[in-house]
Amino acid sequence: MLKRRLLTRAMRPRAPWRGNRSAIPSHGSLALLAPLILLILASCGAPGAPAELIAPSPLPARTATPAPHPVATPVPGIGPIQWTSATDPETSAPVDTVTQYVTDAPRIIAASEAIALRAGSVVEARWEYNNTSLDSLTTRLQITADVHQQWLAFTLRRDPDVLWPAGAYRITISLDGVQVQQAAVDVVDPE
Repeated sequence: MLKRRLLTRAMRPRAPWRGNRSAIPSHGSLALLAPLILLILASCGAPGAPAELIAPSPLPARTATPAPHPVATPVPGIGPIQWTSATDPETSAPVDTVTQYVTDAPRIIAASEAIALRAGSVVEARWEYNNTSLDSLTTRLQITADVHQQWLAFTLRRDPDVLWPAGAYRITISLDGVQVQQAAVDVVDPE
């Protein structure tokens, strides 16, 4: 039965189209579109001339440029203190580092590296002996030009006729009023 229905439907004549006739262009409207179509075709090339295929111009070769790496800007500061018996006369870098001094040492030198300091920065070194401030020996430096990297040396000299008193000598270094480094060294009697 189902087979018979399907065959009956397939053999029926089709009904004429009953949709909106205005959607189908009439011959008159095609005549109006013809000049527009010719204008579009003419812009593609000369009438009657075969259309040329134009190869697109190649894009310039792009070399992969690496993304710029951020340049690390050094943080302004003062490096660790190194005790030394002498410094380089040109750079003030420590020459011979020491762990202690003897009472007849000619000088006590604390060297530290200044990094990325701006002109106008103030570096101050305060000395102590056995936890007693030696205010008269305070050194204050004002940086006059930008410093990328430079050694600073803070020196205590003794009178040739007077030995250092044995004990602990401490230096505290401040940058623009903020303490940034501190270290102590012992002065001992010679053996």
